[in-house]
Amino acid sequence: TSDGRQSKSTDYMNPMAQTFFIDKNQYPTGLFVDSVTLFFNEKSASVGNRSPVNVQLRPIINGMPSTSLIIPGSEVILTPGKITANDTDKGTRTMFKFDHPIFLAPDEYAICVTTNSSAYKLYGFEYGAYHTGTSKKITKQPYVGSFFKPTNVGAWNEVLDQGLMFQLDRCEFI
Repeated sequence: TSDGRQSKSTDYMNPMAQTFFIDKNQYPTGLFVDSVTLFFNEKSASVGNRSPVNVQLRPIINGMPSTSLIIPGSEVILTPGKITANDTDKGTRTMFKFDHPIFLAPDEYAICVTTNSSAYKLYGFEYGAYHTGTSKKITKQPYVGSFFKPTNVGAWNEVLDQGLMFQLDRCEFI
């Protein structure tokens, strides 16, 4: 069902989620996003559609990702064959491209990731750790908010010192 800008999901499992901000000072009228890129370290060896990965953008409600609302058009499902994991030739990037640009007003949102396989592993970051291959420590991420580990008990499990490595691709109209 849909109530205008948001559609409802009936999943009761809380997914892995990383919140992010659309800064009202930098983007006062909002922006359009084209895709989300995630970085996989490992992936499911299953063939076909048995172990897909589902990515959604969700609004934040009372400081937590919504358990039932998904930004319309922001759900992308990829099968294992379309996911790149720890491939030195292609990198580890996997793009979840939306069918059309998704408008996000200045606010906080969550990238939510679900799968029925425990074989997927995503790259992330830990505050205070060193950037890979450098002597620079990770001390802040200006547009990144909270990270939530997946649970199936209906409660969000926030992890304060970690985050999901991702890239959000903004549209530029000329």
